[in-house]
Amino acid sequence: MYHAKESGRNNHQFFKPDMNARAVERQWIAANLRRALAQHEFVLHYQPKVDLETGLMTGAEALIRWRHPHRGPIYPAQFVPIAEDCGLMVPIGQWVLREACAQAQAWIDAGRRPTTVAWTS
Repeated sequence: MYHAKESGRNNHQFFKPDMNARAVERQWIAANLRRALAQHEFVLHYQPKVDLETGLMTGAEALIRWRHPHRGPIYPAQFVPIAEDCGLMVPIGQWVLREACAQAQAWIDAGRRPTTVAWTS
């Protein structure tokens, strides 16, 4: 079904063995996303936004990554579409907001001036 959807509407696809492998992977990710959120397996990396004229940091982008304890890094392109389908983007987004705000406060507490933080998956 997902392969047919990816190929556009109003079409059909015949079963191919690689489709099963993708379906199994998708199911594994969906089953592990809730646990990943509960077990604090997500991490944010911050990419600075810099004013090229002044060289000053004008903000940062928060980039979410999933550090699975056995598989290692799982990148957003692999899990965000599945999280959207499973209804998990709101709780993940809430986690991102809490973490990004805490980091922004930590930067202020360390003597840096307040800055904006945007979320990019």
